[in-house]
Amino acid sequence: MNKPAKSIFNSSLSFLLVLFLFTSCSDSSTGVDDDLMDPPMIPEAIPVEIGIDYFTSLPGYSEKTEAAYEASSYTLLASFTLTGGTAIGTGFLELARSEDAVFKNGMWEWAYSFQQGSESLSIRVTAKPVSSGYEWRVFLSGNFSGLGQSLDEFLFLSGTVNSDGTVGGWSYFTPDSQNPFMTYNWKVTSATVYEAEYTFTDPDEGTVFTISYKREGVENYINLTGDDFESGIDVYWNTSTRTGYIVEDGVKRCWDSNFEETACS
Repeated sequence: MNKPAKSIFNSSLSFLLVLFLFTSCSDSSTGVDDDLMDPPMIPEAIPVEIGIDYFTSLPGYSEKTEAAYEASSYTLLASFTLTGGTAIGTGFLELARSEDAVFKNGMWEWAYSFQQGSESLSIRVTAKPVSSGYEWRVFLSGNFSGLGQSLDEFLFLSGTVNSDGTVGGWSYFTPDSQNPFMTYNWKVTSATVYEAEYTFTDPDEGTVFTISYKREGVENYINLTGDDFESGIDVYWNTSTRTGYIVEDGVKRCWDSNFEETACS
């Protein structure tokens, strides 16, 4: 893993690891008043993911396939960084789906809790109606020896998602910073046309690592920028022609349907 992703993961590792421990049974909240409208469907934490299946059929590594392998490594980095960074948010939202919602103070609320030994964690997910959809928030409360601090309505995740989930954005926070350490925005046009951008910021060093991904049918584009990518990195692949290219340090290298390097047209 490159420097930006590694430093960001290290800075919030203790926070994420402790939260992963709380996977025991949850306590159901009060049911929804039948006189109220139905609650919204809880959105996905990662509605747009980077497809990596294309690179699973790479042949053996050689000088001829070096460009494709480099492109594959950056694509896997982008995919795993997104999945790892949003894992906790995914878990909280998915677990809330099994809870009943209540409507109070002008918003919907799902609440549940976990117990692990002498430590506990309470999670509250809220959805406030806005013109375009809902404003979502995930709050955490509890005492954790691993964190060395007590959380009281700590805002871990917030975002606005339109009613059908096709457009939205999430911001993730740590207890030590009011600024998000990760943002993730997406737009889905159809089943084969969508895009997403996510940015990681190291709260200690302030370094930034941004990944943009776009799919247009059989064509896929990734761009990586950040403090350690002065000129940026671009990766492209076509799942129909099986061809692709990578642009690194301003140099474009292409490969054919056999993943072997070829002249760029």
